Amino acid sequence: MYSQFEYVAAGLAVFALAPRGQARRLLRVQRAGPDLKDVPCGPLGSLADVYLPGGASAAASFEEMLVFVPGGAWSHGYKSFYTLTSRRLATELGCAVATVGYGLYPVADGAAQVAQVEEALAWAEAG
Repeated sequence: MYSQFEYVAAGLAVFALAPRGQARRLLRVQRAGPDLKDVPCGPLGSLADVYLPGGASAAASFEEMLVFVPGGAWSHGYKSFYTLTSRRLATELGCAVATVGYGLYPVADGAAQVAQVEEALAWAEAG
């Protein structure tokens, strides 16, 4: 299992390898975070961070939304680790991206995790 430090270290390695101007831009994107943070998806407690394509307002409605469920063997990792990935997907695909968070093992068991992801999918489908 990877620790939070190892994820941060991997992110810093990306910044270190990027050209100077690009590394600063990536760091600004990471710090800015999502357009809509911790949007509740339903009573089971799943939350989504929503990223909008460039220039879109938070009040806009989208016919298409990509739901991104980050991996981590259901036991580690957080939706906020994927800010750069989610922002890039929203920009390149031109659609909203909802990055879903769910309870992690051992606090949440497998059935609860699947139920939270299903809840987030139903929330996204409902618009």
